[in-house]
Amino acid sequence: MNDKVSAIVEEYYEDVFSHLYLSVGYLNEPKSIKIFQKGPANTYFDIASLTKAFITVPLVFSESIESELDLDAQVADWLKGTNGLLNRGLENLTVKSLLSHTSGLPAWQNFWMNRINESGEVEDKKTNSLFLQKKLNSIHVGCSSDFVYSDVGFILLQRILESRHLLSIDQIFKNFLSRNFPEIKEIYFNPSFLDLSQVAPTGFCPIRNRELVAEVNDLNCFSLGGACGHAGAFSTGHQLTK
Repeated sequence: MNDKVSAIVEEYYEDVFSHLYLSVGYLNEPKSIKIFQKGPANTYFDIASLTKAFITVPLVFSESIESELDLDAQVADWLKGTNGLLNRGLENLTVKSLLSHTSGLPAWQNFWMNRINESGEVEDKKTNSLFLQKKLNSIHVGCSSDFVYSDVGFILLQRILESRHLLSIDQIFKNFLSRNFPEIKEIYFNPSFLDLSQVAPTGFCPIRNRELVAEVNDLNCFSLGGACGHAGAFSTGHQLTK
């Protein structure tokens, strides 16, 4: 497998990639990982949907264990005693169905329309929490339990966690790391504090009218403050492969 990947990557290495970090290996052979890299070794990347796996999933499992909440329980059970008021369709979903993308929720929904002004900035960040709750409550839950890879499901998981902790998912994750993995130093939301030369550009955004560096590419996430359950995290390749 490594040889096949090498052939693909090396053919385009010089012309396509300004920055690259790709690791290839086998789960049962951790020492066999081969790394393809272009750019500085400590480059930070917008890890996009890997935010789901590296941040939201661990947070949900940790919450399940620490608060003795069943993953098979309904969203309503996870929201008991919180201010996370959601419609009956969302509350009847199980947390496991959200994690496994079998909830019946759509793959995507527009959360950013009319929230980004002509200067490419979010109009009113203080309304994020109520806005998110309102948008989620407007979403129809389908009857099918087929697999549909859903950003919306992981935004709902974010809402559940934030309602339980009364904190942003960014702060919940920071607290989680400080308690359990203080050695992890290279996973951030909104890493504008970094030396921008350390961050790989992710391209030009016509909505924001600028090249994105240290700024999440996903417009839904950007419109909700840059930290979400489905996207928003930045990290280095080396950190994620440790």
